[in-house]
Amino acid sequence: EETLSDREKIIRKAILSTGNTERFEKAFAKAAAGEEITVAYIGGSITEGYTLQPEQCWAKLTYDWLCEKYPDTKINYVNAGMSGTPSSLGVVRAERDVLEPCGDPDIIFVEFAVNDATDKICKDSYESLVRRFLTLDSEPAVALLFMRTDTGYSCQQQQSQIGEHYGLPMISL
Repeated sequence: EETLSDREKIIRKAILSTGNTERFEKAFAKAAAGEEITVAYIGGSITEGYTLQPEQCWAKLTYDWLCEKYPDTKINYVNAGMSGTPSSLGVVRAERDVLEPCGDPDIIFVEFAVNDATDKICKDSYESLVRRFLTLDSEPAVALLFMRTDTGYSCQQQQSQIGEHYGLPMISL
């Protein structure tokens, strides 16, 4: 019988779907070969790390993990988190805040679950943003992250349908 630590249990519970991991495997292989990669994050205040020190936000912590895993590889970090922004603004900000600073990233994390509403505009905007990243020439790995507010609000259900449609890895916290 397998004995899991509390940390391992939390991780297993948080992985909503591993999706198709082919793009992540390609990005990790590139990093393992010592080739430079770029990891980008786009979302609201949770991604920005608004209530934390910049080095404590989840985006920086995952970047730090990648740097530890691939110590001989140059890994560029782009945090395009901006407090209060929904995915409808993320669509506009994607070019300016993600693609212009770094070209086509190798890995992109998308987090808008607490700033989006459950209306058609937000759903369409979120899907447009995801599709924009998936159609980049570099074929980046795209993962979706879902958080919730202290009151329990989240667009996870609506956004995870889009993730399922595109076969994306999804993490629910």
